[in-house]
Amino acid sequence: MRAGKYREFLENNNEKATRAFCRLNKEGGCNDDVTQIRDDDNKVFNSNSDRGKYIGKFYSGLFKKKLDRLLAIEDFLTAECCGEDWVQQKKLTEAEKIELEGEVTLDELNSALDNSNFSSTSGWDGLSFKVLKKFWGLLSNLMLKMTRETFNEGELTETFKMG
Repeated sequence: MRAGKYREFLENNNEKATRAFCRLNKEGGCNDDVTQIRDDDNKVFNSNSDRGKYIGKFYSGLFKKKLDRLLAIEDFLTAECCGEDWVQQKKLTEAEKIELEGEVTLDELNSALDNSNFSSTSGWDGLSFKVLKKFWGLLSNLMLKMTRETFNEGELTETFKMG
């Protein structure tokens, strides 16, 4: 059952099965099942929807950048070391901090594309950096709009989440 659903997902999303998945399928799958997941009090969920919300909340919390985890350089180095020139030269000035807070620019996207690995394989969508570079004149403004929207919303698009 589980292997069938996974195979259907792969086919619907133009993905290829991995060797590990094929081996699992041959061996009859495994006994893992999401219904084994319990809440924090080890209670069974009333519905699949409740279980899905619990799983979503768990992974959101797991991968969300937490402000209390951000540390200053002083948390890693001794007070004596923080005063050294090589440390002070690594710190951003207030002007640099403000400059970095602005919207993403087309120049920044151009630079990112120019510094990409053009020999890497394409993503799930089949587009390689070479294709992006070739059609950048047509795609650049669309990519800029999408990038800005992503930063403003604070969330990746659904297709980027798949990646």
